Amino acid sequence: MNLVRVGRVVRTLRRRRSWRQVDLARAAVCSQQMISLVECGWADRVSLRTTMRLLAALEAELDLVIRWRGGQLESLLDEGHASLTTDLARTLERAGWLVRVEVTYAVGREAGSIDVLAFHPSLGILLVVE
Repeated sequence: MNLVRVGRVVRTLRRRRSWRQVDLARAAVCSQQMISLVECGWADRVSLRTTMRLLAALEAELDLVIRWRGGQLESLLDEGHASLTTDLARTLERAGWLVRVEVTYAVGREAGSIDVLAFHPSLGILLVVE
């Protein structure tokens, strides 16, 4: 998390409301010193709960993203699902299917991923497993 950016966002949203730090502190039920710490890039010295409260007072929300070794984190979190997907892909390939795993798509504003996308050339069958 970029703590300096968090502080800049809080300061910008606070000023947009024409609030002083003490006004935000009152709305977030914390001290003015907490607001100052966050705005100066020291959000790690304030509890996550307090940070979320002050963002909520500004009608904003905190979205934390945890990254680990690229895309491996999702597989690690759901090892059973990943194992099942891998086993299915291998089985289909042995049966002559052309297989792709974790295929992403975007249609208009909709986007997502398909666990297994397989095509059987001689039968002309497309299989989508989600």
